[in-house]
Amino acid sequence: NGGDGGNGTSVGGIDGSNGSFGGGGGGGGSVGGVGGDGGFGGGGGGAASHNVAALNPGGQGGFGAGNGGAFRVVLSGVGGGGGGGGAGLGGAIVNAAGTIEIVASTLSNNQAAGGNGGGTPANGSSAGGDGGSGYGGAIFNSTGSDLTITNSTLSANQATGGSGGQIFGGATGALPGSDGSGFGGGIANVNAGNSSLVFATLSNNTAATGGGLYSASGSMTLQNSIVANSPTGGNCGGAGLISSIGFSLDSDGSCVGTGAGDIAGVNPVLGPLQNNGGSTNTQALLADSPAINAIPTGSSGCGTTFTADQRGVTRPRAGACDIGAFEGNGLGGLTLPADNLKIYLPLLVQPYSTQR
Repeated sequence: NGGDGGNGTSVGGIDGSNGSFGGGGGGGGSVGGVGGDGGFGGGGGGAASHNVAALNPGGQGGFGAGNGGAFRVVLSGVGGGGGGGGAGLGGAIVNAAGTIEIVASTLSNNQAAGGNGGGTPANGSSAGGDGGSGYGGAIFNSTGSDLTITNSTLSANQATGGSGGQIFGGATGALPGSDGSGFGGGIANVNAGNSSLVFATLSNNTAATGGGLYSASGSMTLQNSIVANSPTGGNCGGAGLISSIGFSLDSDGSCVGTGAGDIAGVNPVLGPLQNNGGSTNTQALLADSPAINAIPTGSSGCGTTFTADQRGVTRPRAGACDIGAFEGNGLGGLTLPADNLKIYLPLLVQPYSTQR
């Protein structure tokens, strides 16, 4: 079980070039081991995947909020560790009383897992311990923190609860503990934290409540963003404010609908997370996606404040911007170089015949 760690100075999987995460290192811990609060942040774009906030119960994520830096996170290991039955916080990032900006980055396959409750003997008089809850499969944002995500993708992250303590030693009247729950498969926003997502794509994130986004308090705003395809918990959940500034899309109607140009309850028709060009994996908009060309040039920063997508591809490409982190060619599907689009004439297509 890990306590608070010292400030780390070298970590496998950290590339200092082409900065990745805005923000900076918080209070210690080890990335790739069992530590306390996360130890690294940075400034810029990149990718973090396959982190687990609580391989040991009740840990916190691999990255803390602090002051500047310039780390490109390519792949990091396990962050966190703590007391049994504790909450798992932030599979990739914990932001507590800090400011973090994430630009042109991908966070995928991270997990915040609550700790398991302790067992109870069959002849005991008390129930098993309750499992802890997991908050923020990718990011846990709390305590007056400011989080801004721009031109970035959060995919297949999950927040899960720990198991309740079981009875051992035979059958008696002792009761097992209750299982914990998961909140915010992509992002959990609590304790007056503030989160802003602009030209972001969240897809296939999982939690019991708020598969994509969970807000208990504070505010979360969406602009030109996609939240979709959460297998459990709905795309958005919680009692806190989640609102759209405009031109955002969610697939089940739980996140948006009040902003100008919002599209609620519609499938964005996303491709898989893969290399579509650029330095990070993205999810392309496939043909017939309602997100294609949905933002008129000059509206909501299209072509003015925001002139490129996550890969660095120019926005807009066909007179309007696409919603989300990926800008297509205006026709749907992947963007192909012009020299790959060739038609040779004359072209004759006819039934095959064996007759000469």
